[in-house]
Amino acid sequence: MKYKHIIWDWNGTLLNDLTLCVDLLNVSLEKRKLPEMTEEKYRKKFLFPIKTFYESIGFDFSKEDLFYVTKNTFNFYIDDPSNRSLEYLRSRVRFMINNLKKNGLDEKKFKMTFKNLISSNNSIEFFVQKNISENSSISLSKND
Repeated sequence: MKYKHIIWDWNGTLLNDLTLCVDLLNVSLEKRKLPEMTEEKYRKKFLFPIKTFYESIGFDFSKEDLFYVTKNTFNFYIDDPSNRSLEYLRSRVRFMINNLKKNGLDEKKFKMTFKNLISSNNSIEFFVQKNISENSSISLSKND
């Protein structure tokens, strides 16, 4: 069977990365002599856009670029042997992603799928509302 589109959410669904994100963030906070982050505090403070989140916890982007901060915080590889074992869900998903890429499904097609889904949803909502307004009526009279 050839797949056309697959959609999922990694964070908290297939992979609980909260501890890893907080640990990596704390490395960056420590380098800047900023207060340490706990998982509870992270959950309460986290927001989008990411730049706003970083600013809210003390990063000063007039002194250094956001790209520099994130690249130097998260751009390293952890050699964990379990990453190569299909016993773990994350490894099986990674294996599946590689197979999908080999069969021609790439990030561009994912993005196109999202755009098409949004457009389809908007069209459906439009016609549902149109149908309701044209084919429904509310009677306010006691005699009806």
